[in-house]
Amino acid sequence: MRYRTNQIGIGLIIAGLLVSNVAAAQEELPTPRPAPAPAGPPPRAPLRRPLTDAQRAERRERLLNIGGQVLNAVVPPDPNAPGAAAAIDIPKLNTAMGPLLTTLLGGGRDIESLRIGFDPEGTNFAEDHIRLSVDAALRRTNWAEVPSRLSGSLGAQVVQNDAGGLVAVVDGRFRLQTPVVALANYALAQYKQRQSKKSDDAPPAPAGAQTPEYVFAFATTETTDEIFGRLLDERLARIDHFETLDDVADLLTAISGLRLTAADLRIEQLRDQARAAKDPAVRDDLNSQLTETRAQRDKLFDVRPRISRRPNGAVEMIGLDMVGSEIYPGADMRQLECRIQENEITLQASGALTRWVEIYPLAKPLVMGVLQRIQNGDPRALDAVRPFIEGPLGRGRAIIIGEP
Repeated sequence: MRYRTNQIGIGLIIAGLLVSNVAAAQEELPTPRPAPAPAGPPPRAPLRRPLTDAQRAERRERLLNIGGQVLNAVVPPDPNAPGAAAAIDIPKLNTAMGPLLTTLLGGGRDIESLRIGFDPEGTNFAEDHIRLSVDAALRRTNWAEVPSRLSGSLGAQVVQNDAGGLVAVVDGRFRLQTPVVALANYALAQYKQRQSKKSDDAPPAPAGAQTPEYVFAFATTETTDEIFGRLLDERLARIDHFETLDDVADLLTAISGLRLTAADLRIEQLRDQARAAKDPAVRDDLNSQLTETRAQRDKLFDVRPRISRRPNGAVEMIGLDMVGSEIYPGADMRQLECRIQENEITLQASGALTRWVEIYPLAKPLVMGVLQRIQNGDPRALDAVRPFIEGPLGRGRAIIIGEP
């Protein structure tokens, strides 16, 4: 479950924006969903809300991007290109990657410098171990008309677990130097805008629809995440803007309490429904959910903001730490440390992936072919990486500094 991760990912609005916009990897908060109209026999699992047209379009775009990358990667490197058969030379590859990425991201007036490449000491393609480093200096951002700087690294190694399966061990270290209060205000506005759009896209509940008792127990009761999302929306609706780091600390502390409140409300729902259920199978399932929710509620006490103050009482630093949590099935967050100061955010995290790693042996030759093409200056390299650059990285650039 994602309870402890959401405690950090959602609670830490600022660090969350950093991770999602720079690495294109943050999960959005779920919102309460109207109950779907029942059809046929009572279902044995929660019903899912149909996708909106916008969601279907986004999914199609992602599939097209992935398909474009695979189709371009399948084409072998240009045999006539100088050194086409040579192995990967990391310094040479990094030299070729810089101008290519800068061109695709559109350097312009907002990006002062951008360096992305493989760390020669932390990368060994033969041993399935890579480490990417990034250093970006921005003249301005969407939240501040002053320079900001992002530096850090992301490493991954594919190894075998005790059962013989493949595991990707991942770790990252990032440092963002920027006005944090301004970033918090921008993140607040972005979050409210996304939630407003979700509300507009949500289909209306069917008029006069009735839900049997069994479906209610499994489909219409809010999950802990949905209760938390509703409570968070109500809390953020009362915030116009942040003025100091103390305001940010106040919100993070409140979010910690909201998460516990959401878990407690969910426990009350499950307990009452289990006691009222007449079907033994329904009652047993609800009691199982109740036990699991209580255990996850207890873990929330390990994750809370830790605040350091100056002699005058003002907040100097906000710390968020977490050890052990499942983001989603197949993805574990082993450790996370985040430190927030007035003009700086630092983030260290490590975890493991077991889902989708089984396709790595098939994907590796394709990726290596693209990297070799970039290294050798193959003109088709631009087409090979364009879907990824114009997709997630392009959207991240638009959020951080706007369109090129």
